[in-house]
Amino acid sequence: MSVIRSGIMLAMLLAGSANAEEIAILLPQSGPAAKAGMAVRDGLLAAFYQSDGAHSGGPRLNFRDSGAMVQVSPALDTLLTPSTRLLIGPLLRDQVAELLAAPPAVPVLALNRIPGKQVHGIWQFALSPEDEIAPLIGQLRQDGVQRVRILLQADDADERLRSAFETAWLAQGGQLLPAYALQESEQGGISASLRQLLAEPQTNRTQAFFLASPSLAVQVMPLLAFYRKTPIPVYSGSLAFDEIAPMLQKRDLDGLRFCGTPWILENHWPEQPVINAVSPPESGSFNRLYAFGADAWFIQQLLPINKSITPALRTGHIHLDEEGLLRTPTCMEIQDGIPHALTPGGRTSR
Repeated sequence: MSVIRSGIMLAMLLAGSANAEEIAILLPQSGPAAKAGMAVRDGLLAAFYQSDGAHSGGPRLNFRDSGAMVQVSPALDTLLTPSTRLLIGPLLRDQVAELLAAPPAVPVLALNRIPGKQVHGIWQFALSPEDEIAPLIGQLRQDGVQRVRILLQADDADERLRSAFETAWLAQGGQLLPAYALQESEQGGISASLRQLLAEPQTNRTQAFFLASPSLAVQVMPLLAFYRKTPIPVYSGSLAFDEIAPMLQKRDLDGLRFCGTPWILENHWPEQPVINAVSPPESGSFNRLYAFGADAWFIQQLLPINKSITPALRTGHIHLDEEGLLRTPTCMEIQDGIPHALTPGGRTSR
């Protein structure tokens, strides 16, 4: 961490220390998930600072490193005090599962989600690729698409995303053409495999492709534009867009539609100047986690909650009520290498 960042973070923590109320925060600061944990922490602290939490008698933030913890429950004995209003974290799935099995005595904003498991007093907030499926299908329907063909890598590791899309698409009455695994050669990449796909009769019935492997987008998009005068529309998960890639590579994605965090749309969130000032250039790959951390700060201010609200935040619209939390990402399209939000009419908002 830079000297500038260390100074800013220390000032933020000290500024809130006069207030008796505490917020306990469990994040990995060591171990394999340390970089992710620190990015979430920095986003949270930037939001804390920008919202005057550090200057107006806000709560004291009590951080604890969860990276090396086999179990988090023993640490809660010393982390949670009579002054603790709420616990933010943990970030790791196994640790969230542990809290769900033995909930602490304070409200919890967990930073991951265990599907199918909900416990009163624990709100599960996650940046799950599956969260993108419902709005993306809504966009496909709005765009008039009925028949979709899924493209994936031959050694596809994104089976969970493919399965989630198939289930949701069929439930909405959509049609699925046979999925196609793109084979990669040592010399030509996926070029030959994609040409073979485009020559199949099924392609004439295809109204859109869904990339179950978002990393394929940087190869698929320029090749489709080269091989077809009118390329078939392509939809994908948001990880297809690499914010720190060269602009030429990002322009290769022109026309790609996906649903992701509004943080990447415009540089207008108040926390972004703080993050940009203290982060190295390569930290752009952590932008989603900065947004995640910032939203965690704003969400915790609303907890516990006994009504239903849906604020528009940095990771999307967050539907929040006493039963739980649901994130709806924003749908967008790449134009000239830049993501632009799609309006209800399917047009970009540029």
